[in-house]
Amino acid sequence: MEYEVAALKVVLKSLLLTLTPKQKQLVIQDIKKTINDASSIYPHYQDVINKTEQYVKKML
Repeated sequence: MEYEVAALKVVLKSLLLTLTPKQKQLVIQDIKKTINDASSIYPHYQDVINKTEQYVKKML
């Protein structure tokens, strides 16, 4: 599992570097919407959702 997470981090960071500022802004908006939707749909996973949100913010 650690290898998969590391691979995803590398790919995501590489992709983010190729985005224009406008594209990056749109990606951030989409991520925020997805996190908000997940919070509404899966309130019992709020702890995991919060940790995921913190991790994503560090990457962006």
